[in-house]
Amino acid sequence: MIKFYLCCVAWLFLGMFSYGCSGHKENHPSDAGSSESVGPPADTTVKKNLSSFAIGAVIDDVTANSDPSQHFALYLPKSYNQARRLPALLLFDPHAGGTAVVRKYAGLADEFGFILAASNNSHNGLELDQTDQIAATLLQEILQRTKADSGRISYGGFSGGSKVALHAAKRNILIRNVIYAGAAMDLDQSTHSFPLLGFAGVDDMNYNDLLSFDQTITRTFQHYLIRWNGKHEWPDPTVYRKAFYWILFSDMKNQVIPIDEAWRQRYLQEPAPVPSTLLAPQWDYLQVMEKMAFLNGIVDVTDYGKQLALMSNTPGVKQALQAEKSQMIEEDHLKQSLWQDGFSQNRDLNWWKAKIDAIHSMPDAQTSHHLLGFISLNCYGAVDNLLRAGQLAKAQEALGIYGLADPQNPDQAYFMAVLSAKNNNAAEALQWLQTAKQRGFTEWSKAEAEPAFANIRSTGTYQALIH
Repeated sequence: MIKFYLCCVAWLFLGMFSYGCSGHKENHPSDAGSSESVGPPADTTVKKNLSSFAIGAVIDDVTANSDPSQHFALYLPKSYNQARRLPALLLFDPHAGGTAVVRKYAGLADEFGFILAASNNSHNGLELDQTDQIAATLLQEILQRTKADSGRISYGGFSGGSKVALHAAKRNILIRNVIYAGAAMDLDQSTHSFPLLGFAGVDDMNYNDLLSFDQTITRTFQHYLIRWNGKHEWPDPTVYRKAFYWILFSDMKNQVIPIDEAWRQRYLQEPAPVPSTLLAPQWDYLQVMEKMAFLNGIVDVTDYGKQLALMSNTPGVKQALQAEKSQMIEEDHLKQSLWQDGFSQNRDLNWWKAKIDAIHSMPDAQTSHHLLGFISLNCYGAVDNLLRAGQLAKAQEALGIYGLADPQNPDQAYFMAVLSAKNNNAAEALQWLQTAKQRGFTEWSKAEAEPAFANIRSTGTYQALIH
């Protein structure tokens, strides 16, 4: 099966311009319309000492004692006290948006009794040794400045942040679990195994890659992949709560904490919304498989195994699994066609408009979403590198395609602002920055470092945007 992307794909565009993709705007927790957990109030004050950390309030920006250039968001659950150590989940966002992520899941941290922290430095485009150091610094800070249990530390991430979590965990035996969403990476060179839980939105452009990763990962890793009704975004809190169950059950299996029947019963009573693209027989099959993966080592799962054996031979499950396999193959062929007939042929905007209109009209909405995401991801990398290279005319053409494929993408608007600034159109640059913010753009440190914005940085409009 041909694979074109997991983090990025090569691009030949308008003059055979090649690149390595450094990132792509994912749907962020702060995006309009995202579902937030009902969390506690925010405390934006920078804290320095363990005794001064607020309990039950999101702390937006903590400066690392060991490296003042590093910052993270922190949440100590309402159950936090000096007498008892708690598990900790450390998270990595692809756009250094740790604060928004902590706010999104703070309610879950309260419910399950977890310390929650997320880096405000880790982002797409950094080298792995840089992100490894960011992860190590965050771990050190949490262990030294909170009552985190050093035997109950987990990493988690979304998209490029998943790769940060997975790569750092491969080299650190203190990490007991990794929760990944939206992307994954090869684990063959890991020095040790650790339990893995994944989340794949059925409308995520990387959905098929996540299914393939789940099917091919070595058997030395305990793992399961949860499918949910979402796009390329951090999972909704109503879904992500499964991550906290997974970690608790993993600790029980490894005898880090006693087996707690009450938590098992709570888990079994959790609602399980059926993803829109899955038929009932397949979803029923996956639900039994999930219970077996979550509870194996806590209770006898023999009956679940027998159920799976019976269900796998039913016509409904057989047909659903075969249809999914066929859909994955067909989608890869369509991506190959987009690459060969579109990207590598330097097609103009009219060709792409007709192609994207045809994709929108496809009867299979899931495949349509995946293909549009595939185009958007390629456009991100091409535009980024064309702008850096000063090829402004080619960047404008690529941005036109980007806008057709992903009209609400905040990065497309941000790049339009950069292009306008490079063309010495300050008013237009500010308008596009406002549009980027309306669409959910949050990487203002990136804007602060952009040389093209030198002439607009002192304006009141710009200052209002970044504060």
